[in-house]
Amino acid sequence: MAGLGWGPLVAAVKLGAIPACFMFIFSLVGLRVSPSKRLAGALQHFAAGILLSAVAQELVPPMVNATGFEENFAVCISFMAGVLVMIMLGKVFPEQQGLSHSFLGSGAGASQTFPLALLAAVVIDGCMYGMLLGIESAANEAAGLVLAISLAIEMSFLGLTLAKSMKDQPMSKSVSAVFAASASIVVAAAIGGFFAGLLAEAEACKKGLMSFGAAALIYMVAEELLLEAHEDDGPHVWWVDGMLYVGFLASIYLSKLLPEDSH
Repeated sequence: MAGLGWGPLVAAVKLGAIPACFMFIFSLVGLRVSPSKRLAGALQHFAAGILLSAVAQELVPPMVNATGFEENFAVCISFMAGVLVMIMLGKVFPEQQGLSHSFLGSGAGASQTFPLALLAAVVIDGCMYGMLLGIESAANEAAGLVLAISLAIEMSFLGLTLAKSMKDQPMSKSVSAVFAASASIVVAAAIGGFFAGLLAEAEACKKGLMSFGAAALIYMVAEELLLEAHEDDGPHVWWVDGMLYVGFLASIYLSKLLPEDSH
């Protein structure tokens, strides 16, 4: 069948393994290291800035450029579906106070609630980027390599942030969660590489996936990362809050390393 191929799949898996390995390694480091409260907050703000930039650069443009009833319908329905899924996950699996205290090494009173909503958002993020990486590598392997390297940097910071929320979980659950998040990149890259031809032609489907991912990332930034960074209701620290904008700007200039035809 046209558009299907094992060659692009293998190439996509190899490239997807780069950011996946970086994310997994940095997540394991994050599970062992207990940074200061301010450093943890700065990391969360930086990761939030990177994700906001990713939404603005990669996911919003296809939504804005949707044409015709089919594509616009897919964008609206998929975005609302993404919002609904993330809200329902947050309602069904609420996170309690105490995550940051556990992260800083204070086990007393720490919540044992598994942060499924955050994990789901991270997995969706990995799937979105993995899919893009698979499609890109099938069209231009050189551009795919640069994208994989830039994605490895982003996923490393996101892995550290995910590890923060897993601090109060049993090690078996924590390692399984960060492995699942990392593996999602490789799996999605393989799917993207294998179905690259078909996905390139199915614009409505592709824009729908982007819209769903945009909703998940916006939720992760607004309802997970930034809220948790300020959950102690203490005074704002200028350089901690400023990392949100540093992450946003850094992601923009990192994207400039990509070849023009990969945007």
